Amino acid sequence: MSDMNEVFGEPISVYTSDQAVEDGVLVEAWPERWPKLLLTRSLYEALREVGYERVPDARAEDLEVLAFNQVATPFVMDVLMILKARFDKNPGEEKEESRWFLGGGETKGPMEGNATGKEVWVARNDVGGITIMFPEDD
Repeated sequence: MSDMNEVFGEPISVYTSDQAVEDGVLVEAWPERWPKLLLTRSLYEALREVGYERVPDARAEDLEVLAFNQVATPFVMDVLMILKARFDKNPGEEKEESRWFLGGGETKGPMEGNATGKEVWVARNDVGGITIMFPEDD
């Protein structure tokens, strides 16, 4: 960000991840387990809907968390393993880049066939972790 400040000057305002969580734009799905891992609201809702499809009585039987975790946990683990493999293959990429396209949806890539059926991006966030999102959420 310092390079941007040199070109454009100090930002007029900054919208932090904490503010986005407070506003509901970003979701801390597992604050105890993965406190720096954020999902965009639309990705969170998409994973939740897939969970409801897989556990049909989830809403009626208070199993929403179970249904979400059944879908979202493997999804996130795939994202993390793909990033690790990518960084192991290209060690400098982790430091050089701030966002990574993982494919999915109509685009070939390691996340092809993921639970949401859509393309997935991952970006660094300002709390020292990552935010997983759909491209349109950027």
